Amino acid sequence: MLKSRDFIYMDVIDINGKNLGYVKDILINFNKKEVTGFKVNPYKFISKGFNILKEDIIYYNTKILVTKTSKENQISFSELRNMYVLDKHSNILGMVNDIIFCEKTFELKGISIKCGTIAGIF
Repeated sequence: MLKSRDFIYMDVIDINGKNLGYVKDILINFNKKEVTGFKVNPYKFISKGFNILKEDIIYYNTKILVTKTSKENQISFSELRNMYVLDKHSNILGMVNDIIFCEKTFELKGISIKCGTIAGIF
């Protein structure tokens, strides 16, 4: 099992060996219940960010090797981080902290929730 923090700041290179940038965020599709790719920040100051999709990833370990990049717009994990998690009675359970997914299929397996100290007081 992998967590989003396992990929954050990981270098991304293309098949020609060119450094493209580093992973800034995780892309998620909740309808398919999977991680669909990664949002990448380029090393060049002028360039805009781009995405890499999981089907374009050849290999990953300490770096991610990709065949191509994408401009496709998708939901990123940073949009969900620190969102409140409620139970069916509207009690606050905590805040979204991380996601857990399968390292082979990138299928979502769970969400890590952090409990705040203030939640225990009330």
